Amino acid sequence: MSTPGNTDIACHMCGDNSRWFKHNVPYFGTIKTFCTDCVIHLHANSLCPICFSVHENPDNLITSKIVVSCLRCYSSSHVSCIGSHPNAPYLCVMCLNQNSPLLVLGDSNGGKVVDKKAASIFLAACKISANSIKKAAIAAKVEMEVKAKEATDARKLAIKAVEHVEHLRNIESAEQ
Repeated sequence: MSTPGNTDIACHMCGDNSRWFKHNVPYFGTIKTFCTDCVIHLHANSLCPICFSVHENPDNLITSKIVVSCLRCYSSSHVSCIGSHPNAPYLCVMCLNQNSPLLVLGDSNGGKVVDKKAASIFLAACKISANSIKKAAIAAKVEMEVKAKEATDARKLAIKAVEHVEHLRNIESAEQ
């Protein structure tokens, strides 16, 4: 989930609260709020850092000849986006320009303007956030089903234990 214009909440990673868009992303078992740049940097291996298209299944790209992996952040750049096959070791544009923000909004008549690159970056962060939330929901559902089965099994065991105690009491009272 993304929240426009909410500058009251600081990014969990960089601490900046002046960035315009924030995204809620699962992070080590809890939902944290990140700015668009930090979502992209945290999930660099999920997208091409040049065109910012999100890879549907990043694990399948490792053996692919259509992408080149960054030595530092493991992002997968399309060879077609790079222009030519780069020399090894390859560093992506995000790693080469680490101190530059990715999402830069232009100014026009006192307001902010979203150009095509900024829209692509924001869309990639939204897709990553949505995919992360979806995966967390699936994991939570699986965990809930496991815990429900464990609770059902524990209940059955408790019922058997109570029945066994009642049976022992009946035997004991019959003997007296």
